[in-house]
Amino acid sequence: LRIRTSIATMGLLIFFISPIGATPAVYTLKNTIDKALEHNPAIQAAKFRVAAAQASVRGAYSDFLPVISLSSTAQRAYQDPVTTQFTGGGATNTVRFGFDEPGNTFGYSAKLSQPIFSGGRLSGALTVAQANLQAAAAQAEKTGFDIFYNGTEAFLGLLKAQKTRAIAEEALTSADTHLKQVQSMFRQGLVPRTDVLRAEVRYYEARKQRIQAI
Repeated sequence: LRIRTSIATMGLLIFFISPIGATPAVYTLKNTIDKALEHNPAIQAAKFRVAAAQASVRGAYSDFLPVISLSSTAQRAYQDPVTTQFTGGGATNTVRFGFDEPGNTFGYSAKLSQPIFSGGRLSGALTVAQANLQAAAAQAEKTGFDIFYNGTEAFLGLLKAQKTRAIAEEALTSADTHLKQVQSMFRQGLVPRTDVLRAEVRYYEARKQRIQAI
């Protein structure tokens, strides 16, 4: 989760520096950090890990609670009637008990189970889940600090880049004005050719520095 400073700084500078000729955007340290937090996937990943660890702790606690289970059965089956014969008075009589048709059978059951002794298994699982939650929370906090640090460094780099560009623009404008003045004076015969060459060198050097500052 460690965000390398160079990558963070480069990304933020590309995101924040306005193009040449565009109205420069105004940024503060606060909205720079907010942008870094908003566009950094490490924060979202850290939040997901904390949420998963919290769910594991809740699951470990639930293992200590009693469990009630309900079940029901329904069955339709055919059963032959029971036939009984009685003999008396020289005659045999047959008596049938039941119905000669399918019948429905229903069953219901309830079960309550409560862990009493688990040999430390449940308490050990809870301890591990709590430790994982603490680790995930600490890592999320560290990620936030890393982004804050890198965002602050990027903001300072942004200010330096803007200042360097402004100085380069000012130097180029000054060199251009000076070159035009020297060229005009040379055409009037007031200065030698070497002064023009020195002014041109100064102009192209200022132009090079401006390009490097972009």
